[in-house]
Formats: sequence, C-alpha cells, structure tokens
Amino acid sequence: MKKKLNKQYIVPAVIGAVIVLVPLTLFIAYKLRFQYIKNCFYSNEQAFERLVELSRKHRPDGGGQQIIRIDEQSGGDEISQILGDLREKYQKDSDLSVFSRIRSCFDKDGNMALSITVSSKRLAGRDGINSPDVRCGVLVYIDEGFDFASTDTLHLPPEDDTPFHGSWHTWSYDTYSG
Repeated sequence: MKKKLNKQYIVPAVIGAVIVLVPLTLFIAYKLRFQYIKNCFYSNEQAFERLVELSRKHRPDGGGQQIIRIDEQSGGDEISQILGDLREKYQKDSDLSVFSRIRSCFDKDGNMALSITVSSKRLAGRDGINSPDVRCGVLVYIDEGFDFASTDTLHLPPEDDTPFHGSWHTWSYDTYSG
C-alpha cells in the first residue's frame, strides 16, 4: 500500500520538475549568452565608446558600409590596438575569431550602426555548408534615428529592440564556417 502511495506522488512530482526545469534551463542559457556580451561591454566601456568615435572619423565618402579589420591599417592604429587588446583578453572564451573587425554602416543622414563580434561558438551537429554551424554574439551600437533600410548585410537587432546601455544592444546570429 505504501509503495502505491509513493508512486502516486513521486511520478507526478518528477514529471512536474522536468516540465519546470527544461524551460527554466533554456531561458537561463539564453540570458547567459547575452550576459557575457554585456559583461564584456561593462568591463571595457571606454574602449567601446572610443571605437564608436574612431569609426565616425573613418566614415566612407557618401556613407555606406565599411569593415575595418584588425590586421589592416585602414582604420588607424588606435582601432587596431583596441581590437587587438580586446581580442587578447577574450579570444580564449570563443571557438573562432573575435574582435577581428568592426563593421559600420552609415545611412543617408550620417547615422551609424556598428557591429563587433564578441563571442563565437561552434554549434554541434551542423556541417557549416548545408546548415549554419557558428553562433556569433555581437555588440551593436545604433545611433538614434538610424535608417534600418540602409543595410541588409549588417547583423542588427530589430528596429524596436531596447538598448541595454545608451545606444548599445546585444544580438546573435548563426553563420556558416564552410
């Protein structure tokens, strides 16, 4: 009799715990992915604000998009130095290259969106040719009034996304390695 009574309560309790724990675990994993990006920003806020200033100075004639890579001097020594310092500090946490470039885009009014890859992780069970196998965590700066129609190749959060600090947003996207 006692065994039946125990099964009557234990089985539903275990099923209930699984039903609660699975979504809770997924929610926490989702939040932690973006928390890493935010922590990176807060630990280096001055460096990121400086990258915004420097990127504005290197605006291409007529606006449009620009990519400044760490190994190029087109963006200036200071941008390369800041990216190199950040890469040295955070590369150990990622599977693939981080802080290797800045992607900026300017709309017709001179408003800027800036994207910096902060983390990259391989996704298990994907080949990189037929399915994306890399998840990139991105720190994004977006000027107020930026025209989102100006770009289709820069990975940006939705237009109605709320910044976590000033004009800074977090975002992630999946891409192909192959």
